[in-house]
Amino acid sequence: MPPSFQTARLQPLHRGKHQASLEVRMTNTSSLTLDSVTYALPDGRLLFSNLTERFDQRRTGLVGRNGVGKSILARLMA
Repeated sequence: MPPSFQTARLQPLHRGKHQASLEVRMTNTSSLTLDSVTYALPDGRLLFSNLTERFDQRRTGLVGRNGVGKSILARLMA
């Protein structure tokens, strides 16, 4: 039997001309799917553009240099 999906679309976050939107799809297999996430900082720096990723039940770590958007991505997913 294919997994059933529940979809929640969050309202876009607006800060001046910058916005981010996030769609979370949850399945009965406990995964999180990011679909076309775009986010820019208030100063105009683009952190993500059309980011699509799926996280399953296993542990996942976000690794990268300072200031590349790890904490912002984690907050968007929370």
